[in-house]
Amino acid sequence: MGDKYCRAEFKAHKNAKVGQVKEFVRQWKEYVFTIELQARQGVFGKDMDDSKVQGLNEEQRDKLAELKEEAYKSEPK
Repeated sequence: MGDKYCRAEFKAHKNAKVGQVKEFVRQWKEYVFTIELQARQGVFGKDMDDSKVQGLNEEQRDKLAELKEEAYKSEPK
């Protein structure tokens, strides 16, 4: 996915409310833990639970679609 996407995400949350920042940081820590675990196992990727997807608002679903698109762009052909 790359640094460009990650930097944009952090910049987008630069002026967020405290509660949003705490949740953002919590999610990024969870992401880092998952990636490290998957790297040790040699398997990357995990589908998002349907209940979590349904709980997203429109903006979040759009961001998820953008993330999915970026992830597939970097897949080997």
